[in-house]
Amino acid sequence: MKKLILASSILSASSVFAETELETQTVTATRLPDNVISDANFLVIDRADIEKANVQSLPELLSLQAGMQFTRNGGRLNTTNLYINGLDNKRITVLVNGERIGSGTSGTAAFQLISPEQVERIEVIKGARGALYGADAQGGVINIITRDTSGQTQISAAYGKDYTREVNARTSIQLGKTNLYLNAQHDGTHGYDVRDDAENDEDGHERYSINGGASVAITSNQNVKLDYLRSKGNYEYDGNNQYGNNSDFDNQSLSAGYQFAGERLSLNLSAGRSEDNSWDYKDSEKRSADDLFATTKNTANLFGRYQLTDQHAVIVGSDYQSTDIAESGTDYDQKTDSTSGLFLGYRLQNDVVGLELGARHDNNNRYGKFRSFNTALTLTTDSGDTISVSQATAFRTPTFNDLYYPGFGNPTLEPERSRIWSLSYQKPYESGAIQLDGQRAVFNNQITYNPATFSSENIGKTSVDSVTVSWNQEWTDGLSSKLSQEWVDAKNDETNKRLRRISPRGSKAIINYAWDKLSTQAEAIYYEGSPKSDGGERLASYSLLNLSVNYQLSRYFELGLRLDNLSDREYETVSSYNAPGRSWLFKTRLTF
Repeated sequence: MKKLILASSILSASSVFAETELETQTVTATRLPDNVISDANFLVIDRADIEKANVQSLPELLSLQAGMQFTRNGGRLNTTNLYINGLDNKRITVLVNGERIGSGTSGTAAFQLISPEQVERIEVIKGARGALYGADAQGGVINIITRDTSGQTQISAAYGKDYTREVNARTSIQLGKTNLYLNAQHDGTHGYDVRDDAENDEDGHERYSINGGASVAITSNQNVKLDYLRSKGNYEYDGNNQYGNNSDFDNQSLSAGYQFAGERLSLNLSAGRSEDNSWDYKDSEKRSADDLFATTKNTANLFGRYQLTDQHAVIVGSDYQSTDIAESGTDYDQKTDSTSGLFLGYRLQNDVVGLELGARHDNNNRYGKFRSFNTALTLTTDSGDTISVSQATAFRTPTFNDLYYPGFGNPTLEPERSRIWSLSYQKPYESGAIQLDGQRAVFNNQITYNPATFSSENIGKTSVDSVTVSWNQEWTDGLSSKLSQEWVDAKNDETNKRLRRISPRGSKAIINYAWDKLSTQAEAIYYEGSPKSDGGERLASYSLLNLSVNYQLSRYFELGLRLDNLSDREYETVSSYNAPGRSWLFKTRLTF
């Protein structure tokens, strides 16, 4: 039952698909060393964007993008659900340096546990990529790339409301063709009372993180990479006093990879092992072995592309992943799962037409064989306008909690299947661009949690329709704006009831202004209230106003300030869990 309330924490290994010196831009989220066909559904959040925003969590950073929102059970490390075009965590593939991460029990990737200070950039593909990645890549792919910039040392510190504090030190060194890097961090907060219950306490967190590695440029077109990542700590979540209100986490991973980029042939090979451990318990008791939820994940990937001509390419690949939860204190009926996949694709790319065709075959040890397909077409006009259409199929198998959690599992669950259509129109002009995105996702046997029975069930048919209009404008050299309007209609087609926790409407305005050594980012955000349960009463709508300011005091020293929820609005993204009120965080960065 604990895992139905709290998603386990996970950090995983990094792999070869990180940025290398083989190309000026390596788009790792596509598993291929070039961009997706259309820029309309691909975005990059780089280190400059992260430092400009001064945010304290990755979900907050991602939710500033058009078509993305999140819900959270309290504080910044607590259980978080990110949505891309209305599709949630369990239907989004999350990678760290190109390697898939996620819990075998909850089925989600708790990337809220990764500090923004450890991240160099984030690459996001919005839309189904099931034919390339297999299970779970229904809503998109998020690739988090850790910091490994050569030749820099940085020390940063922060202090804020509720005794929030943060210290980070990172360094890297280039020794010939070898780049070595190391990053260590500690942060924590006393927090605030995330629930209006009898406890009336502060719910804070404490976190220690370290990541390091090495990359070697064997030749001008070959690279090998080794990465290690570990994060451990504790957070309080006021979940359910019967089962627990504290969570300890200890996650570590190791991965290695090889990349080759020739004139016509590109090849990526990687393997990784990650361990996810979390303990959920009452704060009045010590954690025990029975409180442990443990996942060990082994992965291996081989992908290649052969450029037949300047315009035509063939893509082939295979991957394997196994999940083992045998170390968990809970006695599951089954404790292992594995899936192997084969992929074949074709890509045509020129100045006018982009065409991508892909087919995938997966074999799961519990559910047998699956086939996934994707097609995508992009047309570019003489004026630079682009129109993109795509269709894809995907699948998702039930988690160990869905099937086997004692007393609450449902072993009769079937895998869910989906078909997703998308349409994008982008009109660029000299100082900006206007973009219209539409997506329809239809699910058969969608797996959803039923709070009335405390177990998961299959819904015969559901649909999630989304429309997003965005406008990016460069007004002057120092002034720019990003505006977006989003609509989501997520419902059970059999009952015509809206699905819970997904806001049906959102508006965002991000204004950036830079002058001399000063830069500011103002954020105005509105969300219409989401249903507390499927078809149930809605939460209150809310608006937020946030501000980030940075000042370059010298060549080496920078000051930053983040002000969140300036109007001190009381609101909830999950029923019964209070969101943070007005808060502030002061940062300093020394780089040399």
